[in-house]
Amino acid sequence: MRCQGRVVSVGDKSYEVLAKCGPPSYVERRYEDRLEVSSGGLYIYDPVERRYSRPWVVEHVLIEEWTYNFGPHDLLYHLKFENGVLETIRTGPHGF
Repeated sequence: MRCQGRVVSVGDKSYEVLAKCGPPSYVERRYEDRLEVSSGGLYIYDPVERRYSRPWVVEHVLIEEWTYNFGPHDLLYHLKFENGVLETIRTGPHGF
């Protein structure tokens, strides 16, 4: 995606996109809870499996979906951020 000659790519931080493109036309925010295996050094013993394993933890993830409308001669851009990092860029129909 290009904004005023600057390239926006997956992996960019939200503040970088804001600096390159300015504020979006629309923002939607929500939280998702995800169950993941702990990445820390903590292990617990499972007597049934007779081994140590990492416990499951709930991760709270901030999801932000930004929409940029650059007018009728350009496409709509939908950017999805997870915890402030750009994960996906999708295009929509022409703007208005």
